[in-house]
Amino acid sequence: MKIAVAYNDGLINEHFGHCEQFKMYEINETSEIVSEEIVAANASGHDGITAFLKEQGVEVVICGGMGAGAEKALLEAGIIPFAGASGEVDK
Repeated sequence: MKIAVAYNDGLINEHFGHCEQFKMYEINETSEIVSEEIVAANASGHDGITAFLKEQGVEVVICGGMGAGAEKALLEAGIIPFAGASGEVDK
């Protein structure tokens, strides 16, 4: 499973649609992290970022906040969104 965390200088990014980087985690069947990397989004707005995440094979995205349009776009792309997160990503 691939999980993307909206990333901004070591913290969870507060706004999905303005996120410039994601910390990507590859998780194995026993829920262990097998790889992680910081990736530039190279897209903007919820539609562009959703397309980028889909292209990367992301199945779950975690962020601080997201609007209804972003949530709808992610769900339609088969990506499960989790908003409302905060804090440090690397801990």
